[in-house]
Order: sequence, then C-alpha cells, then structure tokens
Amino acid sequence: MARAESDDPINRALFGRSAVRARRAIALAGAAFVAAAAGLAIVERFYGIDAVVRPLWWQAGALVVVAATAAHAYLNGGLLVCWLLAFGPLFGVSAGLGGAVFAEVRSGLLATAAASAVGAGAAAVLLGGAGFLIGYGLRYLLR
Repeated sequence: MARAESDDPINRALFGRSAVRARRAIALAGAAFVAAAAGLAIVERFYGIDAVVRPLWWQAGALVVVAATAAHAYLNGGLLVCWLLAFGPLFGVSAGLGGAVFAEVRSGLLATAAASAVGAGAAAVLLGGAGFLIGYGLRYLLR
C-alpha cells in the first residue's frame, strides 16, 4: 500500500504532499474530460456556439482551469498533477468540438486526435503551470 505522505522532494514537487489528493485530482481531470467533451458536443450539436460567444467560452474555461490548478497547488502542490488537471478539460473541449479547436485542416481521426492532444498539452502546460505558480505562491505567502 502506498504511503499517503511523501518525504522525497522530487516526488513532492511532481505529485504533491499527499498521494490521496493527487489521485483525487487525476480522477477529477478524467471526469472533467468527459464532462467537457460531452457537454460541448451537446451544446454545439443542439444549440450551436456562434463566433461571438466562442472566445468567451475559452476565456471562462481558462479561468476555471487556472483556478482549479491554483486550488490544487495551494492544498497539495504537485506540478505534474496540475498539468494533468489542466489537460483533462482542455482535451475534452477539443474532443467535444470534433478536434476543430487545435486542428484547422480536417483530416483523419488519428491526425485530428494527435493535433488536439498536442495543442491541449501545450495549453495545459501553460495554464496548469500558471495555476501552480499562483497556488504555490499563495501557500508560501500565507504560511
């Protein structure tokens, strides 16, 4: 059975202080992937998102991702977990919109999925890293 607390500094930097919280955050990222993919596919299919509202979805989504990763970094830390927490909903949004977010050219399913994964990964590193810095900085300042 894995220990709940980690003493290894590398392990703490990547996964956080508590393995239980890290597993919960990764499960939350998986649930956010499913919710974002299904939710946006339904909204796009039945209601449509016009060109004026689409940037607002991205801006609001980016704020939610940064806030969620900042909260996790404040409570537990773990840069890798913050990146995964950001990757789940970002890849879900891309999958929910049929890969049209990061892949401009319509091509095969594998190429579209790969382009979506690379784009979501890059965005997750930026947004998850920003959230990690905010949360870890707040934890450092408030202690």
